[in-house]
Amino acid sequence: MTKGDHTVTAMTPPATRKSETSRRIALKALVGAGLVMLSATTLVPQAFAQGYPNKPLRLIVPFPAGGTADAMGRLVAQRLGEALGQQVVVDNRPGAGGN
Repeated sequence: MTKGDHTVTAMTPPATRKSETSRRIALKALVGAGLVMLSATTLVPQAFAQGYPNKPLRLIVPFPAGGTADAMGRLVAQRLGEALGQQVVVDNRPGAGGN
């Protein structure tokens, strides 16, 4: 064998043949797994066809209605709805940490 020659011959020690065989098996398993993942994503496009979100979005404001936080929440909800093309509903939930 010359330097840079990577062929396996009968004079190659058994340990080297085993490691090359295990590399080939690992490579085949990796390629097989890649093909399975590729086929799974191409054969099931209807799972991705559903519109998300299919319900109105809720923007929770932790302060009572009528305050500055409510007004800012409603402005954000309006802009967010325009940007997403989806209805955004402001949900005021006073109490706990809010007021």
